[in-house]
Amino acid sequence: MFYDYLAYVCEEQIANPVVAQRHYIDQGHRLPRDIRQEEVKRLFLAIGDHLRDRTIFMLMLHTGMRVGKWSIWA
Repeated sequence: MFYDYLAYVCEEQIANPVVAQRHYIDQGHRLPRDIRQEEVKRLFLAIGDHLRDRTIFMLMLHTGMRVGKWSIWA
C-alpha cells in the first residue's frame, strides 16, 4: 500500500520491491501417535529410580512434549 501511495503522490509508476510470498502446507508429515500404557510402563521400568530421568519423562508425558531433531543442547 505504501508504494501505491507513493505512485499516487508522485504521479508516476514506482516499482514495488516487495515480493508477495506464498505459503504452502507441507503434507508430507504424519502427526505423532499416542503411546500405549504398556509402553509407558516398560519405559519407567527401564528408567528405574533415577529421579531426574523420571521427572523429565513425566513432564513429557503430561504436557505432550516430544523429542525432536532440533535441541537447545545440540
